Amino acid sequence: MFLLANYYSMVHSTIRSRIQQTEGDLSNKHSPGGRLLKVRHATLARLMALLPSVQQHAEWQRWEPSFGGKFPRRAYEGIVTRLTSIRNYLSLMSFASESFSAQPQAQPGRPDPSRSAWVADLRALLDTIAPTSHGVTSTLSLVSFAVQHGAPLPPYMEMPRPYHLSRRLEELDSGLLDARHVEEPGYAAYAVMQVASSLVSDDLERLVEGVRELVGEVDFRIEGLGSEVDVGRDGTGEGRKGKRE
Repeated sequence: MFLLANYYSMVHSTIRSRIQQTEGDLSNKHSPGGRLLKVRHATLARLMALLPSVQQHAEWQRWEPSFGGKFPRRAYEGIVTRLTSIRNYLSLMSFASESFSAQPQAQPGRPDPSRSAWVADLRALLDTIAPTSHGVTSTLSLVSFAVQHGAPLPPYMEMPRPYHLSRRLEELDSGLLDARHVEEPGYAAYAVMQVASSLVSDDLERLVEGVRELVGEVDFRIEGLGSEVDVGRDGTGEGRKGKRE
């Protein structure tokens, strides 16, 4: 989960650098894009090695003795499935965004105003979705810590929302989504990012539900005046209780 948080942040940084044309020469391993490419591929390789291994260990639990309680194999397999899906969607977004790096330049003396407007608005749009990216990274880091230490999740967790690129592009310029722009190099990548970001948000929400099933959730609900007050209940049903008034 922590590796996936890192990978998500790397993919988001990659998309930003490609749209803003700050990657530099990818053949130069010391360029910004070259360094980011190296760490992104290394992190993806670790994810591709670890996730099948975790899935295999969960399968082995079928034949393990159940001393002290049955291993929650179904919950773990659900978590691994969500992690795998998020990884795949992020890889798809990273691949699709390559079209931003390969945009043909306008001929000298013959600028393409529509292409310039398209890319400029995409750059402006990407600056507005940075908080969403930070929210996803924070959520993945939080559930990673909860599983590693067996700590209950905090209450009232607010899930990051999808990018909603279509609505924001409409707010910037309603003409950018016109069919005449369908041949723009970034148009297909934009469509992939729109769909994939929504799927990532859906899987992230289900991932948090699976982790909550494992570690529980801190509960500060007050049952009512004149009754017991639960001030620290976790998902196991244990916790301190206030005095009866």
